[in-house]
Amino acid sequence: MSEPIVLSTTETLTLELSSPVVINQPEFMAHYIDTTDDTTGAIKGVFNSTTPVTAVTSPAAGKRHVFRVDVTNLDTANALVIAKVTGGTTRNVRYRLVSYSECCELLHDKPVGEKGDRGSQGSQGNQGLIGIQGYQGFGGTQGFQGEMGPQGVQGNQGFTGIQGNQGNQGEIGGQGNQGNVGSGIQGPQGTNPGVQGPQGNGVQGNQGLEGSGAQGNQGNQGDAGSQGNQGNQGDIGNQGNQGTLGLQGLQGTNPGPQGNIGIGVQGFQGWQGTGSQGPSATGTQGNQGFQGSGVQGPSAVGVQGNQGGQGNQGVAGTSAGSTVYSFRVDFTGASQVSSTSDYPAGWSESTHDTTSVTVLHDVGVQIKHIVFRGHRAASPEWHYRVITATAELTCVEATKTTLFKVSMSASAAGSEASGYAYVDCYF
Repeated sequence: MSEPIVLSTTETLTLELSSPVVINQPEFMAHYIDTTDDTTGAIKGVFNSTTPVTAVTSPAAGKRHVFRVDVTNLDTANALVIAKVTGGTTRNVRYRLVSYSECCELLHDKPVGEKGDRGSQGSQGNQGLIGIQGYQGFGGTQGFQGEMGPQGVQGNQGFTGIQGNQGNQGEIGGQGNQGNVGSGIQGPQGTNPGVQGPQGNGVQGNQGLEGSGAQGNQGNQGDAGSQGNQGNQGDIGNQGNQGTLGLQGLQGTNPGPQGNIGIGVQGFQGWQGTGSQGPSATGTQGNQGFQGSGVQGPSAVGVQGNQGGQGNQGVAGTSAGSTVYSFRVDFTGASQVSSTSDYPAGWSESTHDTTSVTVLHDVGVQIKHIVFRGHRAASPEWHYRVITATAELTCVEATKTTLFKVSMSASAAGSEASGYAYVDCYF
């Protein structure tokens, strides 16, 4: 749909033909709305060959928006219609070739006709070919053993020793030697989480000698003794450097399987010191083993296959611009409203009686204007009508963006008894 033609207080809209007619002059009907008070109006008339005819006069104040001009060519030859805005410098604003016996709306890109059938759904496009799976990335080279890393995470606190028996305390035995760190060799890196290497075989330190003091007689229950001092915390092992990352594999054309994550074998945990337990003291914690230096395998990611082409669009209907919607009203033999149909998607009839129709829509804005296209079977002809006292458009404030009511009869809509009309709704 094209933009409306806007007239000022000094401008008018004229219509003329580029050449004389053969037999019959075309007819026209123009619709407009004034911006000062939203008053709508319509002017109808007949062409005068190449002599300009005033189709819409200038407004008394403000602006006048010409939003529809219907032309019916009654001649036996095609006619080139020229629309001009006069007042000051005359400008040609529209050219339209109207075939003989055709009804055309000058401000739209296509001729006006009945609502076309909905086009059939286009065939679904073929499924895109499945992309070739990407090559598995090469495993990264084992990184060199790095320099000794920063201090590792602090080890967990040792368990609190069991409180000694009450009575005379025996002499404390000497602390046993700390066991050697296990010498197990690190296992090779696998393509799945590697098997943990064998446990180191460091010899456990000898148990400290038990104190040899004789146990004293049990005395009266004394006050609870104070808790013994906590033993010194064991030294924390140094953490190894992280290995160098392997090269990333080539990208495939489908999501390839994720590469296995290389996992270095965890270093052996040092033997826990076996010194004799002091009074309520904690044994020395063993050194933490070196962290494994396995390199993480590359993550191969395949390229997604091409999407299949979309099916062809179904043939579009021939209804006019996107801001004009239409529905059909059928009349009884008494020229009263009988039924409604042909609603746009998202529209429906709320209710109707013999003289009016209430319509529910989803456009989301208030309706501005309507035009009736009444069909008469005897001629056959289409007759255009606008809003009058007997064909009134009503909106309630609370529901003005979703609901409107149109009162009408067959004659007010330009139709006839047992005929029908299309209601063109402008937003």
